[in-house]
Amino acid sequence: MPAGEILTSGLYDGSTLYLKACKSAAGPLPYCDRQRFGVWSVTKSAANAVALLHLGQKYGDEVYKARITDYAKPVSHADYWKDVTFWDAINMATGIGNGSAKRDPNSIDDGYLDDTYPAWYEGRSVQAKLKALFRDGKKYPWAPGQVARYRDEDMFILGVAMDAFVKKKEGKQADLWSMLTKEVYRPIGIQYAPTNRTIEGDGRASDKPGQPLMAYGYYPTLGDLMKIARLYQDRGAHDGKQLLDSAKIDALAYGTSERGLPTGNKTKYGETRYFTAFWQAQYQSPEGCHLYVPQMDGWGGNYVVLMPGGYTGIRLAKNWDGNEAASDTTGIMEVANRLTKFCQ
Repeated sequence: MPAGEILTSGLYDGSTLYLKACKSAAGPLPYCDRQRFGVWSVTKSAANAVALLHLGQKYGDEVYKARITDYAKPVSHADYWKDVTFWDAINMATGIGNGSAKRDPNSIDDGYLDDTYPAWYEGRSVQAKLKALFRDGKKYPWAPGQVARYRDEDMFILGVAMDAFVKKKEGKQADLWSMLTKEVYRPIGIQYAPTNRTIEGDGRASDKPGQPLMAYGYYPTLGDLMKIARLYQDRGAHDGKQLLDSAKIDALAYGTSERGLPTGNKTKYGETRYFTAFWQAQYQSPEGCHLYVPQMDGWGGNYVVLMPGGYTGIRLAKNWDGNEAASDTTGIMEVANRLTKFCQ
Protein backbone atom coordinates (compact mmCIF):
# COMPACT_ATOMS: atom_id res chain seq x y z
CA MET A 1 0.00 0.00 0.00
CA PRO A 2 1.59 3.32 -1.05
CA ALA A 3 2.51 5.83 1.65
CA GLY A 4 -0.04 8.61 1.88
CA GLU A 5 -2.96 6.35 0.98
CA ILE A 6 -6.16 6.78 2.98
CA LEU A 7 -7.06 3.57 4.83
CA THR A 8 -10.63 4.57 5.59
CA SER A 9 -12.83 7.61 6.09
CA GLY A 10 -16.28 8.25 7.41
CA LEU A 11 -18.82 10.92 8.21
CA TYR A 12 -21.00 10.79 11.30
CA ASP A 13 -24.20 12.85 11.25
CA GLY A 14 -25.17 12.36 14.89
CA SER A 15 -27.05 9.13 14.38
CA THR A 16 -25.33 7.18 11.58
CA LEU A 17 -21.69 6.62 10.66
CA TYR A 18 -21.27 6.53 6.87
CA LEU A 19 -18.05 4.62 6.39
CA LYS A 20 -15.92 3.68 3.40
CA ALA A 21 -14.42 0.19 3.31
CA CYS A 22 -11.11 -0.19 5.14
CA LYS A 23 -8.16 -0.93 2.88
CA SER A 24 -5.43 -3.42 3.68
CA ALA A 25 -2.50 -4.96 1.82
CA ALA A 26 -4.71 -7.99 1.11
CA GLY A 27 -7.77 -6.03 -0.01
CA PRO A 28 -10.83 -4.73 1.88
CA LEU A 29 -10.76 -5.46 5.60
CA PRO A 30 -13.86 -7.58 6.36
CA TYR A 31 -14.15 -6.48 9.99
CA CYS A 32 -13.51 -2.76 9.53
CA ASP A 33 -16.11 -1.77 12.12
CA ARG A 34 -14.40 -3.88 14.81
CA GLN A 35 -10.78 -3.23 13.89
CA ARG A 36 -8.68 -1.35 16.43
CA PHE A 37 -6.41 1.29 14.97
CA GLY A 38 -3.26 2.90 16.26
CA VAL A 39 -4.22 6.55 16.02
CA TRP A 40 -1.07 8.04 17.54
CA SER A 41 -1.60 11.62 18.77
CA VAL A 42 -5.37 11.47 18.40
CA THR A 43 -4.83 10.01 21.89
CA LYS A 44 -4.02 13.51 23.14
CA SER A 45 -7.57 14.69 22.38
CA ALA A 46 -9.47 11.40 22.77
CA ALA A 47 -7.88 10.40 26.07
CA ASN A 48 -5.70 13.08 27.69
CA ALA A 49 -8.08 15.99 27.13
CA VAL A 50 -11.09 13.81 27.98
CA ALA A 51 -9.42 12.83 31.25
CA LEU A 52 -8.56 16.42 32.18
CA LEU A 53 -12.02 17.77 31.33
CA HIS A 54 -13.59 14.94 33.34
CA LEU A 55 -11.44 15.85 36.35
CA GLY A 56 -12.47 19.48 35.83
CA GLN A 57 -16.13 18.50 35.84
CA LYS A 58 -15.70 16.26 38.89
CA TYR A 59 -13.43 18.39 41.07
CA GLY A 60 -13.76 21.91 39.70
CA ASP A 61 -11.40 24.43 38.18
CA GLU A 62 -8.68 23.67 40.73
CA VAL A 63 -7.42 20.86 38.52
CA TYR A 64 -6.57 23.23 35.66
CA LYS A 65 -4.56 25.46 38.00
CA ALA A 66 -2.76 22.54 39.67
CA ARG A 67 1.01 22.65 39.26
CA ILE A 68 2.81 19.75 37.63
CA THR A 69 5.54 19.76 40.30
CA ASP A 70 3.01 19.22 43.09
CA TYR A 71 2.23 15.81 41.60
CA ALA A 72 5.29 14.79 39.55
CA LYS A 73 8.45 15.55 41.50
CA PRO A 74 11.34 16.78 39.33
CA VAL A 75 14.65 14.94 39.61
CA SER A 76 16.42 17.97 38.13
CA HIS A 77 15.67 21.51 36.89
CA ALA A 78 12.79 21.89 39.35
CA ASP A 79 12.91 25.65 38.90
CA TYR A 80 12.02 25.24 35.21
CA TRP A 81 8.76 23.54 36.09
CA LYS A 82 7.68 25.35 39.25
CA ASP A 83 4.99 27.49 37.53
CA VAL A 84 3.76 24.98 34.92
CA THR A 85 0.11 23.98 35.37
CA PHE A 86 -2.01 21.14 34.05
CA TRP A 87 -3.66 23.65 31.73
CA ASP A 88 -0.31 24.74 30.30
CA ALA A 89 0.56 21.12 29.54
CA ILE A 90 -2.69 20.29 27.72
CA ASN A 91 -2.05 23.37 25.55
CA MET A 92 1.55 22.35 24.74
CA ALA A 93 2.67 25.59 26.38
CA THR A 94 4.90 24.55 29.29
CA GLY A 95 7.65 26.99 28.28
CA ILE A 96 10.14 24.09 28.31
CA GLY A 97 11.73 22.34 25.34
CA ASN A 98 14.72 22.15 23.05
CA GLY A 99 13.82 24.47 20.20
CA SER A 100 14.92 27.98 19.34
CA ALA A 101 13.82 31.16 21.08
CA LYS A 102 12.19 32.43 17.90
CA ARG A 103 8.48 32.97 18.48
CA ASP A 104 7.40 35.44 15.80
CA PRO A 105 6.45 33.72 13.63
CA ASN A 106 6.26 30.59 15.78
CA SER A 107 6.72 27.04 14.56
CA ILE A 108 5.04 24.58 16.92
CA ASP A 109 7.41 21.83 15.70
CA ASP A 110 10.54 23.84 16.56
CA GLY A 111 12.65 21.47 18.70
CA TYR A 112 10.19 18.57 18.58
CA LEU A 113 12.19 15.50 17.47
CA ASP A 114 15.65 16.55 18.58
CA ASP A 115 18.64 14.49 19.77
CA THR A 116 17.23 14.14 23.30
CA TYR A 117 13.92 12.61 22.20
CA PRO A 118 15.13 8.96 21.98
CA ALA A 119 16.18 8.92 25.65
CA TRP A 120 12.64 9.79 26.69
CA TYR A 121 10.93 7.69 24.00
CA GLU A 122 12.95 4.56 24.75
CA GLY A 123 12.73 4.84 28.53
CA ARG A 124 10.82 1.77 29.68
CA SER A 125 9.56 2.85 33.12
CA VAL A 126 7.84 5.96 34.46
CA GLN A 127 10.97 6.95 36.33
CA ALA A 128 13.21 6.46 33.28
CA LYS A 129 10.95 8.70 31.21
CA LEU A 130 10.66 11.32 33.94
CA LYS A 131 14.44 11.35 34.42
CA ALA A 132 15.01 12.01 30.73
CA LEU A 133 12.19 14.55 30.56
CA PHE A 134 13.38 16.65 33.50
CA ARG A 135 17.05 16.39 32.52
CA ASP A 136 16.84 17.27 28.84
CA GLY A 137 14.36 20.13 28.53
CA LYS A 138 15.58 23.72 28.75
CA LYS A 139 13.61 26.76 29.86
CA TYR A 140 12.47 29.17 27.16
CA PRO A 141 12.66 32.94 27.71
CA TRP A 142 8.86 33.15 27.91
CA ALA A 143 6.51 32.12 30.69
CA PRO A 144 4.28 29.03 30.59
CA GLY A 145 1.06 29.49 28.66
CA GLN A 146 2.47 31.91 26.07
CA VAL A 147 3.91 29.81 23.22
CA ALA A 148 2.88 26.39 21.89
CA ARG A 149 5.72 23.96 21.20
CA TYR A 150 4.78 20.38 20.38
CA ARG A 151 6.12 17.88 22.94
CA ASP A 152 4.94 14.33 23.58
CA GLU A 153 6.86 14.59 26.84
CA ASP A 154 4.50 17.30 28.13
CA MET A 155 1.43 15.17 27.46
CA PHE A 156 3.08 12.22 29.21
CA ILE A 157 3.95 14.19 32.32
CA LEU A 158 0.43 15.61 32.42
CA GLY A 159 -0.86 12.03 32.50
CA VAL A 160 1.53 11.17 35.34
CA ALA A 161 0.47 14.28 37.27
CA MET A 162 -3.25 13.63 36.72
CA ASP A 163 -2.80 10.05 37.94
CA ALA A 164 -1.17 11.38 41.14
CA PHE A 165 -4.00 13.93 41.47
CA VAL A 166 -6.57 11.12 41.31
CA LYS A 167 -4.68 9.11 43.92
CA LYS A 168 -4.57 12.12 46.22
CA LYS A 169 -8.33 12.57 45.86
CA GLU A 170 -9.46 8.95 45.96
CA GLY A 171 -6.68 6.89 47.52
CA LYS A 172 -3.59 5.01 46.37
CA GLN A 173 -5.67 2.25 44.81
CA ALA A 174 -7.19 4.69 42.29
CA ASP A 175 -5.64 5.41 38.91
CA LEU A 176 -6.39 7.75 36.05
CA TRP A 177 -7.02 5.24 33.24
CA SER A 178 -9.40 3.15 35.37
CA MET A 179 -11.34 6.30 36.24
CA LEU A 180 -11.41 7.38 32.60
CA THR A 181 -12.68 3.96 31.51
CA LYS A 182 -15.24 3.53 34.29
CA GLU A 183 -16.60 7.06 34.50
CA VAL A 184 -16.44 8.26 30.88
CA TYR A 185 -15.77 5.57 28.30
CA ARG A 186 -18.12 2.87 29.58
CA PRO A 187 -21.09 5.21 30.09
CA ILE A 188 -20.82 6.28 26.42
CA GLY A 189 -20.54 2.67 25.24
CA ILE A 190 -16.78 2.00 25.11
CA GLN A 191 -16.30 -1.16 27.16
CA TYR A 192 -12.61 -1.74 26.45
CA ALA A 193 -9.88 0.87 26.05
CA PRO A 194 -6.47 -0.72 25.29
CA THR A 195 -3.50 1.59 25.45
CA ASN A 196 0.30 1.47 25.51
CA ARG A 197 1.88 1.79 28.93
CA THR A 198 5.30 2.05 30.48
CA ILE A 199 6.96 -1.22 31.49
CA GLU A 200 7.52 -1.52 35.22
CA GLY A 201 9.64 -4.18 36.92
CA ASP A 202 10.62 -6.93 34.50
CA GLY A 203 7.40 -6.66 32.52
CA ARG A 204 5.70 -9.74 33.94
CA ALA A 205 1.92 -9.83 34.31
CA SER A 206 2.32 -9.79 38.09
CA ASP A 207 4.17 -6.47 38.02
CA LYS A 208 2.43 -3.18 38.63
CA PRO A 209 0.57 -1.99 35.51
CA GLY A 210 2.52 0.72 33.75
CA GLN A 211 1.52 4.33 33.30
CA PRO A 212 -0.52 5.02 30.12
CA LEU A 213 1.60 7.10 27.76
CA MET A 214 -1.26 9.57 27.10
CA ALA A 215 0.64 11.35 24.30
CA TYR A 216 -0.16 8.44 21.98
CA GLY A 217 -0.89 4.73 22.35
CA TYR A 218 -4.71 4.45 22.46
CA TYR A 219 -6.20 1.79 20.14
CA PRO A 220 -9.85 2.69 19.47
CA THR A 221 -12.30 1.28 16.96
CA LEU A 222 -14.00 3.66 14.55
CA GLY A 223 -17.09 3.37 16.74
CA ASP A 224 -15.05 4.40 19.78
CA LEU A 225 -13.82 7.51 17.98
CA MET A 226 -17.37 8.31 16.96
CA LYS A 227 -18.62 7.99 20.56
CA ILE A 228 -15.87 10.24 21.92
CA ALA A 229 -16.57 12.78 19.19
CA ARG A 230 -20.27 12.68 19.99
CA LEU A 231 -19.50 13.35 23.65
CA TYR A 232 -17.60 16.48 22.63
CA GLN A 233 -20.38 17.47 20.22
CA ASP A 234 -22.90 17.09 23.08
CA ARG A 235 -20.88 19.48 25.27
CA GLY A 236 -19.64 16.64 27.48
CA ALA A 237 -23.06 15.36 28.48
CA HIS A 238 -24.42 11.84 28.00
CA ASP A 239 -27.75 10.35 28.97
CA GLY A 240 -28.58 13.33 31.15
CA LYS A 241 -25.27 13.34 33.05
CA GLN A 242 -22.47 15.86 32.63
CA LEU A 243 -19.23 13.89 32.17
CA LEU A 244 -16.92 16.64 30.92
CA ASP A 245 -16.55 20.34 31.70
CA SER A 246 -19.02 22.02 29.33
CA ALA A 247 -17.44 25.47 29.68
CA LYS A 248 -14.08 24.19 28.45
CA ILE A 249 -15.76 22.36 25.56
CA ASP A 250 -17.66 25.51 24.60
CA ALA A 251 -14.32 27.33 24.42
CA LEU A 252 -12.76 24.79 22.04
CA ALA A 253 -15.86 24.06 19.90
CA TYR A 254 -16.13 25.39 16.33
CA GLY A 255 -16.76 29.12 16.10
CA THR A 256 -15.71 32.41 14.56
CA SER A 257 -13.52 33.66 17.40
CA GLU A 258 -9.78 33.07 17.49
CA ARG A 259 -8.67 30.59 20.12
CA GLY A 260 -5.49 28.88 21.24
CA LEU A 261 -1.87 29.62 20.29
CA PRO A 262 -0.23 30.06 16.87
CA THR A 263 1.37 26.99 15.32
CA GLY A 264 2.89 28.31 12.11
CA ASN A 265 0.98 25.61 10.19
CA LYS A 266 -1.20 27.14 7.49
CA THR A 267 -3.89 26.09 5.05
CA LYS A 268 -5.36 28.19 2.27
CA TYR A 269 -7.78 29.62 4.84
CA GLY A 270 -5.25 30.73 7.43
CA GLU A 271 -3.08 29.61 10.31
CA THR A 272 -4.05 26.62 12.43
CA ARG A 273 -3.92 27.16 16.18
CA TYR A 274 -3.51 24.76 19.12
CA PHE A 275 -5.91 24.65 22.06
CA THR A 276 -6.79 22.00 24.68
CA ALA A 277 -5.06 19.22 22.72
CA PHE A 278 -7.03 20.11 19.57
CA TRP A 279 -5.77 21.65 16.34
CA GLN A 280 -8.05 24.54 15.39
CA ALA A 281 -8.13 24.60 11.58
CA GLN A 282 -9.60 27.60 9.76
CA TYR A 283 -12.29 27.07 7.13
CA GLN A 284 -14.07 29.49 4.79
CA SER A 285 -17.42 28.21 3.54
CA PRO A 286 -18.75 29.25 0.10
CA GLU A 287 -21.56 31.08 1.90
CA GLY A 288 -19.06 33.32 3.68
CA CYS A 289 -18.65 31.77 7.14
CA HIS A 290 -15.10 31.83 8.44
CA LEU A 291 -14.72 29.30 11.23
CA TYR A 292 -12.18 27.67 13.48
CA VAL A 293 -12.91 23.93 13.42
CA PRO A 294 -11.35 21.68 16.10
CA GLN A 295 -9.76 18.45 15.01
CA MET A 296 -7.91 15.58 16.63
CA ASP A 297 -4.70 14.93 14.74
CA GLY A 298 -2.45 11.87 14.85
CA TRP A 299 0.75 11.01 12.98
CA GLY A 300 0.22 9.25 9.68
CA GLY A 301 -2.87 11.20 8.67
CA ASN A 302 -5.35 10.29 11.41
CA TYR A 303 -8.05 12.91 11.94
CA VAL A 304 -11.31 13.36 13.81
CA VAL A 305 -12.92 16.66 12.78
CA LEU A 306 -15.72 18.18 14.90
CA MET A 307 -17.92 20.32 12.65
CA PRO A 308 -21.17 22.30 12.90
CA GLY A 309 -24.52 20.54 12.82
CA GLY A 310 -23.25 17.63 14.88
CA TYR A 311 -21.21 16.32 11.96
CA THR A 312 -17.92 14.53 12.63
CA GLY A 313 -15.44 13.50 9.95
CA ILE A 314 -12.98 10.64 10.51
CA ARG A 315 -9.99 9.88 8.31
CA LEU A 316 -7.32 7.26 8.97
CA ALA A 317 -4.39 7.18 6.56
CA LYS A 318 -0.93 5.78 5.96
CA ASN A 319 0.72 9.12 5.42
CA TRP A 320 4.34 8.39 6.26
CA ASP A 321 5.91 10.81 3.81
CA GLY A 322 3.88 13.95 4.47
CA ASN A 323 1.51 13.68 1.51
CA GLU A 324 -0.44 16.95 1.65
CA ALA A 325 -3.64 15.43 0.28
CA ALA A 326 -3.94 13.01 3.20
CA SER A 327 -3.22 15.83 5.67
CA ASP A 328 -5.73 18.33 4.27
CA THR A 329 -9.09 18.09 6.02
CA THR A 330 -10.84 20.86 4.10
CA GLY A 331 -12.44 18.25 1.82
CA ILE A 332 -14.13 16.71 4.84
CA MET A 333 -15.46 20.12 5.84
CA GLU A 334 -16.69 20.86 2.32
CA VAL A 335 -18.75 17.64 2.26
CA ALA A 336 -20.28 18.39 5.67
CA ASN A 337 -21.03 21.98 4.65
CA ARG A 338 -23.03 20.71 1.68
CA LEU A 339 -25.12 18.62 4.08
CA THR A 340 -25.61 21.25 6.77
CA LYS A 341 -24.72 24.83 5.92
CA PHE A 342 -22.11 26.05 8.38
CA CYS A 343 -23.46 29.60 8.08
CA GLN A 344 -26.60 28.49 9.90
